[in-house]
Amino acid sequence: KEFFMVGVSIFVIILLYAYNIKPLYASYYMQKSGKDLFIKRDMVDWASDVQKVFAARTYLQTENAILLASDVATADKKGIKIDSGGDAAQNAIERIAKILAQSAERYTDNYVYAVWAGQAYLALATHFGAVYPADAVKWFEEAVRRAPQKQEAYFFLGRAYLVKQDYVKSEEALRKT
Repeated sequence: KEFFMVGVSIFVIILLYAYNIKPLYASYYMQKSGKDLFIKRDMVDWASDVQKVFAARTYLQTENAILLASDVATADKKGIKIDSGGDAAQNAIERIAKILAQSAERYTDNYVYAVWAGQAYLALATHFGAVYPADAVKWFEEAVRRAPQKQEAYFFLGRAYLVKQDYVKSEEALRKT
């Protein structure tokens, strides 16, 4: 009987380990990414951490992407040079944006994923060039379509049009906030 209980206990521990190690691994790199971004202000290390978060392939990919997109938006507000991470930072933010866009496509009744996909593409547009404003506009327009009562979606849509240098549409969107 004791042998059976020890065997069952070991089996339960292995199962708990197997189902929790990846989220714990991702959680560690999420925490480390915040430190690298806000304390060290090292975008290259941050980008490496982001890739490790997503390499863990947990069931929390979308949630992690939202938190990382939020970190990028906060870093931008704090004046952290996002483009100082070069291709590594650009690739990391692209990965965040793609995960959020996939979630927005999958969950068509939820405007939050569209807003955060737009936020990630807006950061890319602001710091890495002209190929991203159209994606930002696309996702903010989708957020407005899904939740027309949410002023934040109009605000970000206005910012995206501003980056795209479409000043008339930018003003129209911003007037709705």
